[in-house]
Amino acid sequence: MIGPFRRIALLAALIAAAVLVYVAGCSREEAAPNIVLVVLDTVRRDVTGCGDGPSFTPHLDRMMNDGTRFTDAWATAPWTPPSHASLFTGLLSSDHKCTARNPVL
Repeated sequence: MIGPFRRIALLAALIAAAVLVYVAGCSREEAAPNIVLVVLDTVRRDVTGCGDGPSFTPHLDRMMNDGTRFTDAWATAPWTPPSHASLFTGLLSSDHKCTARNPVL
């Protein structure tokens, strides 16, 4: 299991990578669209630009406003490891075998 500090560091690294990919894609035109997938684990909607209150994520809000936001999404599992495994493989938990007893891909 990943500790809380490692989880925060991993989240920060993913956000930084997403921002870098976004900025790199802004400077040139291509036939295919640039796709940045931002996945946040355990983040309340009301602290982002999606909520009605003040936002604590201005850079993500700017990316969100320039792109497409999906507001009705479904997960293949109720917790992070199998959901991410399904997201990255396109398989259901029963196929990729990332489960509570084996939480790795």
